[in-house]
Amino acid sequence: MLSRAAGFVFKNRFKTSLLRGLATQQKKNNMDTSSTNTPVASRAEIQQWLKDTYKEESILAMYNSRLDKIIADPDLMNLPIHDHMVHRAHGIYDSLSVRHHRVHLLDKHLRRLEHSASVARIPFPFPTDSLVQKILDLLAFAYTKATKEDLLNLRFYLSSGDGDFGILPKESVLYAVVVKGHPYKGTKLYDGVSELIIKDVPVKPPILATIKSTNYLLNALTAVFAKERGGYLGINVDNNGFLTEASLANVGLVNHRKEFLTPKLDNALQGTTLVRCLEHMEKTLLKEGKLAKIEFKDITPEEAYESSAEFMLFGGDKIVPVLTLDGHRIGNGKKGLVTQALQDFIENDLFDGEEIPVQKYAK
Repeated sequence: MLSRAAGFVFKNRFKTSLLRGLATQQKKNNMDTSSTNTPVASRAEIQQWLKDTYKEESILAMYNSRLDKIIADPDLMNLPIHDHMVHRAHGIYDSLSVRHHRVHLLDKHLRRLEHSASVARIPFPFPTDSLVQKILDLLAFAYTKATKEDLLNLRFYLSSGDGDFGILPKESVLYAVVVKGHPYKGTKLYDGVSELIIKDVPVKPPILATIKSTNYLLNALTAVFAKERGGYLGINVDNNGFLTEASLANVGLVNHRKEFLTPKLDNALQGTTLVRCLEHMEKTLLKEGKLAKIEFKDITPEEAYESSAEFMLFGGDKIVPVLTLDGHRIGNGKKGLVTQALQDFIENDLFDGEEIPVQKYAK
């Protein structure tokens, strides 16, 4: 063991050596600043970077409540770095499908947005009844760059504010963007996927699980783990081992007794697509005899493996059949009759909804 005096000498020699090394490195840096200093970007370089960033994206239009105007140039559709939605994840969002000049389930999405905003303690920057007109105007402008047959996606984000890097909310701001969607019918998602249950990711607390917030870290990790292991979105379980939801969708199954079962919503978001499908099941599929019962219940992975004749994911405008779950074949390994019926229903349902005044911005 070093004596106190020897230890003192050792520490001082180390300190002297460290300072000498730093001084030598600084001298080298001063001699060749062009190769070691991080360059400062010019305005032209930043503008080119923004143009390149959005080159492959089909972003048609954006609304910003700070401006209370529509932004047409994708290069300028940006958020401040000190927006609290960026550095504190204190924000909420919602998204919906638009097709045939109609907004699908607008009222349901706005009610969920209002609920999420209330829980997150974020006030709207204007009365919510005026939001509908702003949405319709934004979509009308977006259709100057799209056809009636294009599937569009509207996403709106309500942030607790911008202006500093603190944690307390500032003046709220609403952003909305319209992007072109991707074809679904005839793809692998339409025909069926292999899915995995992910137990590595902790369950969301109810305050986050039951609203649509911008805090999607656990969702993202679930999807990443599923992708790495050969799955699609990944399905979570709660602390008792019951299924909750997929990273971007609700889940449901039809068992061999023709009962439709879906997890209780204690630790899952009430998806608008699931709600709309439940309405159709109750109104039509029960009466047609395709289903015998509809129930929210606790579902274990083992029950899903053993009793599922059909298993499906409900998200956005998509009903995705699950053909294998953790390697277990579901039913006969093909898309089931109920899944097909729900896909057909949602496809036709997209023709319904609030009509967009597309002539408003038409040239």
